[in-house]
Order: sequence, then structure tokens, then C-alpha cells
Amino acid sequence: MLSYLVRIAVGLASARRKLLILTYHRVLAERDPLMPEEPTREEFAEQLEALSSCATILPLGAALSHMQSGTLPAAAVSLTFDDGYRDNYTVAAPVLTSFGVGATFFVATGFMDGGAMWNDQAIETLRRHTGKSLDLTPLGLGVYDMSTDQARTQAVRLLLSKLKYLPPEERAKTVAAIADAVGSAPRERCMMTPDEIVGLRRAGMEIGAHTVSHPILAKLDSAAADDEIAASKKALERILGDSIELFAYPNGKPGVDYKPEHVESVRRSGFTAAVTTATGYASAHSDRLQLPRIALWQREPLRTQVQLLRSYLGA
Repeated sequence: MLSYLVRIAVGLASARRKLLILTYHRVLAERDPLMPEEPTREEFAEQLEALSSCATILPLGAALSHMQSGTLPAAAVSLTFDDGYRDNYTVAAPVLTSFGVGATFFVATGFMDGGAMWNDQAIETLRRHTGKSLDLTPLGLGVYDMSTDQARTQAVRLLLSKLKYLPPEERAKTVAAIADAVGSAPRERCMMTPDEIVGLRRAGMEIGAHTVSHPILAKLDSAAADDEIAASKKALERILGDSIELFAYPNGKPGVDYKPEHVESVRRSGFTAAVTTATGYASAHSDRLQLPRIALWQREPLRTQVQLLRSYLGA
């Protein structure tokens, strides 16, 4: 009964043609203690079932077209995935297909041929460390408790927060130095290949650009930022033989991770819409090149529906 009432409330709350754009990164084949915020295949399927029962799931491009024409259905939701992880293709896409819905995948093109993002390199290094603690004081990063999965997860969070806003070159050198100190083994490929990106498109999914190397744009000079934005679009267009019109700002905090000049660069590069990590719903009055998103997923379906309702209400 409560779930039914929530579904009715969602429909009423979203009657003003609001669009919720949900943000994901990965869907895991099985639980990973170092990535507790990432849903498993089963949890993602449960969330899709909860969403399908009270919302209309549309690919972002189609949802924005409906919004522009005034035909966006009530309780409209779009699912987006950032970065270009391989499990987007191997795990998430089959679940989406089983529900008959599409999603939008924003790909950082510099990692398509066996590369790995700096955060994944750091996570895998800490995963393979066998000691009870990790002393990174020679690198100016402190000492970390590694005695339990919970402690190791906390160490990952703390270390990534210290590394995130370093200049890209310094960050890459620091991550390499951590790997040298730990002596970690090579990791498995975790990002999609060009063929897998083509496979996503053939499965009915949308593809968008997410820069080349996933930098904090605000930390780059204007020429380098322009190149990151434009080159990712061109790379995906070469692979897919089609126009790429959607973009996601790396990290995505307005005024912190990107600035107004980067919005203009996105516009000049020919994108028609772009998403941020600012929280909120989109409407016909939103800036199409700075659309807000929300991180929705909950382990219990009813909590998913309740959070959906709160997001439509702007709570």
C-alpha cells in the first residue's frame, strides 16, 4: 500500500514536467568492499523495477527533445553513466535491455585502449596492499589503517580526496609513486574499448563525451581545456560515425570543477546539452549546457521511490 501511495505522489509531484537525470558510474557483477557506493547487478535491476513502476525512463536526448516540445511525460527520468567503465557494457547494458529502457553513457576517450583512470589505479594499489597499515609519509600523504575492509575503504576515500585536485601531471606521478611503494601488480582492464562503445550504441544506448583524460577543467589553461572538450567529441564521432551532442563535465561542480568559459567551450564544440553534478531537477527553464543531476540509488526499492519523490519536490 505504501509503495502504491508513493507512486501516486510521484505522479502528482512531477506533473509540472520536471526531468530527473540520474547519475551512475558503475554497476558491479558482485559486491566490492572498496566500492560500497556502487550497485551490483541485482541491486541495479531492483532499482530499475522500482523506477519503472512509478516513472517514465527516457534516454537523455529523447527526454530533452520532449521537454523542448512541451511533451515531456510526468515522472520523467533519464539514466546517465560517467567515465566509460567496461561494466557499463557487460553488466549495466544487459539489465537496461531486459527492462526495455535506454541510458546515456559519457565516455572519457583517453582510456579506451587499455588505460585506467588515476582513481582506479589508486584503488587497485590499495586493494593489493597486504600489510595492516600503509605508510605514505615519504609522499606527504600520511599513514593509513588497512587492517579491515572497512578501514581499507576509508583509506581509499581519504587518499582519493587528497589526490583529486592535484594538477594532472603531479597526480599521475603521485599515483605511480604509490604503486611503486606498494609493489602492486598490473590490474585488469576496466574501461570500454571502441568496439564495446559501438556495441552500446547498437544496443540502443546513447553515447556522450566526457573529455579525453577526465581532468578538472578549472585546473587547466584555456587551450588545454578546449582541446579536452573538443577532442573527446571528435574521437567518439570517428568511432561511431555519428554526431555526438551530449557532454558531461568531469567531477561537474559549477564554479569549482568548471567555469563559465568551459560552458562556452562546450557550446563552441557543437554540443547541444551538457550535464553537471549540481543537484536538482531539469525543466524547460534550465540552462541546457548546465543541467543538474541527482545520485538516486538506494538498496531498498521503496527508498528509491521515496527519494524520487523528494527529488521531484526539490527537497
